[in-house]
Amino acid sequence: MLILIPTVLLISWPISFIGTRIGRTRGGALQIPVRLYQHKETGRKVILVGAIHIGKKAYYERIQNLVDHVSTDGFQILYEGVGKMDDKDIGSLPPKQRVIVRQMKAISAFMQEVSTKLFDEDVVYQKHGLEYPDWWVRTDVEVAHVAAPFAEVDLHFWDNPEDEPGEKLLEDTPEEIVWFIKTMFATAIKLLPGISTVLGTFKQFNPKKRARDHIIITMRDEVAALGILQHAEHADVLSIWGAAHIPGIHKHLSAAGYRLTATDWFDAFWT
Repeated sequence: MLILIPTVLLISWPISFIGTRIGRTRGGALQIPVRLYQHKETGRKVILVGAIHIGKKAYYERIQNLVDHVSTDGFQILYEGVGKMDDKDIGSLPPKQRVIVRQMKAISAFMQEVSTKLFDEDVVYQKHGLEYPDWWVRTDVEVAHVAAPFAEVDLHFWDNPEDEPGEKLLEDTPEEIVWFIKTMFATAIKLLPGISTVLGTFKQFNPKKRARDHIIITMRDEVAALGILQHAEHADVLSIWGAAHIPGIHKHLSAAGYRLTATDWFDAFWT
């Protein structure tokens, strides 16, 4: 594992510098695209804001400023999110689905913990960096709708499904280990486009990981695009979704007659 990590990072560096559809590395910063689409017949506009879930506070402020600006022009604001379930609702799920939902909650909690314990106040979790007022529209599946297909084919987010998701995973961790995790995490974020490409290549040889990506990414790409197209019948749209969904959403928008007319790059993370 210790050899694999630097090897993946080394391979990822030139890919990240060249760039992919989900991002690129420039000047030591990870940049995520914001894409403008326009329908070739109606002229309707769609702004697709790629996002990462942990980033610089200034990054989310820039997204927020963009949202505030276009909302005054009548844009409908959409966003990604599988929602939440309380302990009572989780307890009512079938056992296999219950494990999946708990694992998803643990992943979210870990990401929040990373942003608060590994970095200064200028790095925040996405849900804390943006405002999410009530008039924004969540266009995504529910968390149980993700857990159900996982349980059906016996998939999990980590190898041992019997492990209870832990909390406060960084608590009491030695300082030198925390430093190593912080360094690797910061490097990985900045090389995210390349890492995604490398790991995506490896996943093609792993049926379980392909199936996992199909549920988490491909199926939800269609849901995201459907939400955009439905709301675009009545107004211009700005939709905020994870950068990994950009290629899939692009495919659906193109099939519906939308053309990519401009791309801006927002600095999302740097050290």
